[in-house]
Amino acid sequence: MGWEARLDETVLITSLLSFGLFLVLHLILLRYLAWLKAPLVIGGSTVTGLVFCGLVLFKKLSFSPWLGGLTGLIIYSLLVLLYLSLVFGMGEAAVRIRLLREIDAKPSRTATLAEICHAYNAEKILELRLGRLVSAGHLRFDGERYHLGNRILLIQGLATKLLKFLLGIKPN
Repeated sequence: MGWEARLDETVLITSLLSFGLFLVLHLILLRYLAWLKAPLVIGGSTVTGLVFCGLVLFKKLSFSPWLGGLTGLIIYSLLVLLYLSLVFGMGEAAVRIRLLREIDAKPSRTATLAEICHAYNAEKILELRLGRLVSAGHLRFDGERYHLGNRILLIQGLATKLLKFLLGIKPN
């Protein structure tokens, strides 16, 4: 096994361990130090993982510290970005963005609560979401009833529920 294989393994393992450190620190701080604001926790957890990843890789990789170190930091950063984008803030952001878009679409860029409620029609939104689930194969529609299709979203839902529990977020 040449130094290239050891470099790949070291970079990947260190990036994953750094992400694990970020995740554990992030979960513990949000759960047990609720008075800390989320952006501060995210920033502190991210920097801690970056420092850990950088220190380990730049010390351990005597044969190629810059290539391995930078690659490891990029992999770690992408893992954190994916977590924050796809797990941590996705649901809340979608609702907020939709509300902002509804108000921005008005000619005056203002709206009353009644106008927002009319535009943010729950039945219309439900029809769109069900249509997307059917077209993606997650549901089947026989003309009268919806049936479960692909169960991958259920698995993702369970993973999200577990993360919410670990974060101390009360279920809706």
